[in-house]
Amino acid sequence: PSVTGIMAGCNRSGVLAQPSRSIPIGTLSAILCTTSLYLLVVWVFGSVLSHETLLDNPYVTADVAWPHPVVVKVGIIMSSLG
Repeated sequence: PSVTGIMAGCNRSGVLAQPSRSIPIGTLSAILCTTSLYLLVVWVFGSVLSHETLLDNPYVTADVAWPHPVVVKVGIIMSSLG
Protein backbone atom coordinates (compact mmCIF):
# COMPACT_ATOMS: atom_id res chain seq x y z
CA PRO A 1 0.00 0.00 0.00
CA SER A 2 2.75 2.48 0.71
CA VAL A 3 4.26 2.03 -2.73
CA THR A 4 0.97 2.44 -4.59
CA GLY A 5 0.21 5.59 -2.61
CA ILE A 6 3.61 7.03 -3.44
CA MET A 7 3.15 6.19 -7.11
CA ALA A 8 -0.31 7.79 -7.09
CA GLY A 9 1.34 11.01 -5.99
CA CYS A 10 3.83 10.83 -8.87
CA ASN A 11 1.04 10.34 -11.38
CA ARG A 12 -0.46 13.75 -10.55
CA SER A 13 2.39 15.75 -11.96
CA GLY A 14 0.12 17.64 -14.34
CA VAL A 15 -1.25 19.85 -11.56
CA LEU A 16 2.14 20.82 -10.11
CA ALA A 17 3.77 24.17 -10.80
CA GLN A 18 7.31 22.70 -10.80
CA PRO A 19 6.98 18.93 -11.32
CA SER A 20 10.71 18.37 -11.84
CA ARG A 21 11.36 19.74 -8.36
CA SER A 22 8.21 18.67 -6.51
CA ILE A 23 8.06 15.00 -7.56
CA PRO A 24 11.51 13.99 -6.22
CA ILE A 25 10.99 15.92 -2.98
CA GLY A 26 7.50 14.53 -2.50
CA THR A 27 8.48 10.97 -3.37
CA LEU A 28 11.51 10.92 -1.09
CA SER A 29 9.49 12.53 1.71
CA ALA A 30 6.75 9.93 1.34
CA ILE A 31 9.29 7.09 1.42
CA LEU A 32 10.97 8.60 4.50
CA CYS A 33 7.65 9.04 6.33
CA THR A 34 6.48 5.53 5.46
CA THR A 35 9.76 3.92 6.48
CA SER A 36 9.82 5.89 9.74
CA LEU A 37 6.27 4.87 10.55
CA TYR A 38 6.95 1.19 9.81
CA LEU A 39 10.10 1.23 11.96
CA LEU A 40 8.23 2.99 14.78
CA VAL A 41 5.48 0.34 14.74
CA VAL A 42 8.06 -2.46 14.80
CA TRP A 43 9.90 -0.81 17.67
CA VAL A 44 6.71 -0.23 19.70
CA PHE A 45 5.49 -3.80 19.19
CA GLY A 46 8.94 -5.14 20.10
CA SER A 47 9.03 -2.98 23.23
CA VAL A 48 5.51 -3.73 24.45
CA LEU A 49 4.90 -7.36 23.53
CA SER A 50 6.77 -10.40 24.76
CA HIS A 51 9.02 -12.42 22.52
CA GLU A 52 6.75 -15.46 22.81
CA THR A 53 3.67 -13.47 21.80
CA LEU A 54 5.39 -12.14 18.70
CA LEU A 55 6.50 -15.64 17.70
CA ASP A 56 3.28 -17.50 18.49
CA ASN A 57 0.63 -15.08 17.24
CA PRO A 58 0.86 -14.06 13.56
CA TYR A 59 -2.21 -11.83 13.97
CA VAL A 60 -0.99 -9.91 17.00
CA THR A 61 -1.97 -6.63 15.34
CA ALA A 62 -5.54 -7.90 15.03
CA ASP A 63 -5.66 -8.38 18.81
CA VAL A 64 -5.10 -4.66 19.37
CA ALA A 65 -7.03 -3.38 16.34
CA TRP A 66 -9.80 -0.83 16.76
CA PRO A 67 -12.79 -1.22 16.64
CA HIS A 68 -12.61 -4.98 16.12
CA PRO A 69 -9.94 -7.58 15.22
CA VAL A 70 -11.82 -8.45 12.02
CA VAL A 71 -10.76 -5.08 10.58
CA VAL A 72 -7.16 -6.27 10.18
CA LYS A 73 -8.12 -9.59 8.62
CA VAL A 74 -10.45 -7.88 6.13
CA GLY A 75 -7.66 -5.43 5.29
CA ILE A 76 -5.25 -8.30 4.62
CA ILE A 77 -7.73 -9.95 2.27
CA MET A 78 -8.61 -6.69 0.48
CA SER A 79 -4.97 -5.72 -0.06
CA SER A 80 -4.19 -9.13 -1.53
CA LEU A 81 -7.05 -8.73 -4.02
CA GLY A 82 -5.66 -5.62 -5.56
